[in-house]
Amino acid sequence: MNTIAHTFGVDDHQNDATATAFHQQRLFLTTIQLLCRLTRAVQHHRGGSMAYLSGDQTFLNQLNQCQSHIQTLFSTLQLTQDFTQLHEALINLANNWETIRLGWEHDGVMHNFEFHSHLLDEIKKLMRQCMQSLLTDSRINHRHKQLLQLQLGQAFDNIESLARLRGLSTNAAIIKACGEESHARISFLLKVIPEQNQQLLKQYLQLKTEGFKIDGIEVIKQQSKSLNRLLLSIQIQILESDQININGSELFSLATEIIEQRWQALGQGLQLVEHNHFDSLIQL
Repeated sequence: MNTIAHTFGVDDHQNDATATAFHQQRLFLTTIQLLCRLTRAVQHHRGGSMAYLSGDQTFLNQLNQCQSHIQTLFSTLQLTQDFTQLHEALINLANNWETIRLGWEHDGVMHNFEFHSHLLDEIKKLMRQCMQSLLTDSRINHRHKQLLQLQLGQAFDNIESLARLRGLSTNAAIIKACGEESHARISFLLKVIPEQNQQLLKQYLQLKTEGFKIDGIEVIKQQSKSLNRLLLSIQIQILESDQININGSELFSLATEIIEQRWQALGQGLQLVEHNHFDSLIQL
C-alpha cells in the first residue's frame, strides 16, 4: 500500500502559524466566558452571604452550592493557564477566593461586601486583559470588536451595579434598617443604573443599525417594568421609609431574575464574537 508523504513548505508554516494564533485567541475567548461565569457566581455568593450574615439562614444551602460551582470554575480555568500566560493572575484570584470562602461567616456584613467586591474587580481586570489580546487580532472584524468592548465594558458594569444593589438592599430589608453608608451606596446605584441602561440602549441600537441582532436590546426593554418596580420599591420602602417592611428574600429573587437575564444576553453577545472568530478561519 502506497502512502502519501507530507511535505512541509512555506504555506505549511503559515498555516501552522494561523492555526496556533487561532487556538490562542480561542482560549482567550473561552477564558473570558469562564470569567463571566465566575463573576456571576461570586456576585451571587456576595448577595447570598450578606443575606445570611444579616440573619436569613435560608440562604445557606444555595451558598454551599455556589461555593462548589466557584471551585469547579477555578479548576476549569487552571486548564487554560499554560496557554494564555495567566498562571500567576489565576493563582491570585483563587487565593483571594479561598480567603473569602474560609472566613466569610466570621466577617461583618460590609467587610464581606468589600472583600467580594475586591475579588470581582480583580476578575474584571483579568477578563479585560484577555479582551485586549482579542482586540489586536485582525481576524476579528471591527464591528465584533465593538460588540466585545460593549459587552465586557458597559453591559458588564451594569450587571455589577445591579448585583451590588441586590446585596445592599437585601441586607437592609432583612435587618429592617439602612445605615448611613448603605443609604449612600444604594442612593448612588439607584441613580447610576437607569443612566447605564440609557447608554446601553444607545450603544446597542447603534450596533443594530450595522446589522447586529442584539438580544440585550430586547432584554432591557422587556425588563423595564420589573426593573422600575424593583428600583421604586427600594427607593420608597428602604430609603424613604421610617419602618422597612419589604421582604428581603423576595427582593433578592426579583433582582436575581433581572441579573440572570442580563447575563444570558451578555453571553449571547460573546457567542456572536466567537462565531465570527471561527468564520475567520474557515470561510464557508
